Amino acid sequence: MITEIRKRNGEIVAFDRVKVVTAMRKAFGAESISIDEDILGQMADRVIAKLESLQHGESLATVERVQDLVEEG
Repeated sequence: MITEIRKRNGEIVAFDRVKVVTAMRKAFGAESISIDEDILGQMADRVIAKLESLQHGESLATVERVQDLVEEG
C-alpha cells in the first residue's frame, strides 16, 4: 500500500487517492469529456494498483510516475 508520494518539488506528502481522481477528472474535463464518477474511480484504482505493483524495490512513488500511468491508460 502506498502511504507517501514525492511531489514534483521534492516534498514528500501522504498519498491521497482523492487527488489522483481529481487530477484525472480535470484531465477529462480539459478535453471536454464527461465521465461517470464510478468509472473514474475504477480507473484511478487500476492506476494505483499498477503503481503499487511497480513500486517493489523502489523507495517512493512519485507524482511523475502516477501521471505516466494515467497517460498510459
